[in-house]
Amino acid sequence: MFPMMHNAQVWGVAANQAENRIVTGSFDRTARVWDLATGRPISPPLMHRQGVSDAVFSPDGKLVLTASWDGTARLWEVPDPVPDDPDLLIAWVQVMTGMKVGPQAHQMLTPTEWNDNMKEFNRRGGLPFVPKR
Repeated sequence: MFPMMHNAQVWGVAANQAENRIVTGSFDRTARVWDLATGRPISPPLMHRQGVSDAVFSPDGKLVLTASWDGTARLWEVPDPVPDDPDLLIAWVQVMTGMKVGPQAHQMLTPTEWNDNMKEFNRRGGLPFVPKR
């Protein structure tokens, strides 16, 4: 298990009803949603202008409410975790950036390499997550 780290004190912690996710609010101006089994974050930092004093899940676990010393409360959708499929993630990064991943990371993909990556990306199911609107 990885340590669940912030860059400052953690002021609020809550678990969802299934007790497989936790949310933390920190003085570093962020809240994070974590997978409890692995300790890995499943969300990008949920940003405020000042420290986050509290964070809680909605009863269905689909939303997180955060409160901050900046005087705001914000409602966030809880993202689905990105699948643990390194080959899909490498194909995704290479398709999106046109750059190679690994020892030749400073090199651009050729058109043939990009097409091969796009085929692999699509064969593995496409986007590792579906952006929520």
